[in-house]
Amino acid sequence: MDLMQTALDAPSPDLDPKLLWPYIVALSIRMHHYLWRHWHALKEHPALEGVTFTSLLPYMQNMMHVEEKLICPLFGFESREEYYRNASSIHRIPHIRTPMLFYASADDPFIRRHPEKECASNPYTICALTKHGGHCAFMDGILPVGHTRMTKTVREYFEATLHLHRQARASGQNPTYAINNDKPTVLEDEKRGNFPILAKM
Repeated sequence: MDLMQTALDAPSPDLDPKLLWPYIVALSIRMHHYLWRHWHALKEHPALEGVTFTSLLPYMQNMMHVEEKLICPLFGFESREEYYRNASSIHRIPHIRTPMLFYASADDPFIRRHPEKECASNPYTICALTKHGGHCAFMDGILPVGHTRMTKTVREYFEATLHLHRQARASGQNPTYAINNDKPTVLEDEKRGNFPILAKM
């Protein structure tokens, strides 16, 4: 994904800011907990020399501040922009040579730029875009507990890939595959993915 574009676009203008506060509160609590739990190791890093636990607490309510004050120094990035460019998978998609599924939702309020074009230009990748699913959710059914729609689709993708692998091995061929990827895939069926699009090279 393109984290730089995501940072510029998100959150979606369709998302009511009032609905963000439970997410921000939950994220802040988890960040405080994570920082406290691992501070004994983090404080030994040369980039955090002189930094105290309490000095970081005011920044735990904003993920961009966390990236700027904690993540960037720890991993040697000069800025959030450099970190975003380096962490974005969209730049690595052209070099992928293993069958890979990118599974995303069109109504994700945070990630609004999906790699349809990049995946379509690489025969080893596919971008499966659902109409609904939110941000890393893909809940399914009236009571959304247990396996999500994403886990079902990913399992089906692996089953299809392994099936082609076994077929190739049984026929004595090199089990290397490309994807029949003429255009980005939109999963119209919200229940299942269906991947007959996999094709042997």
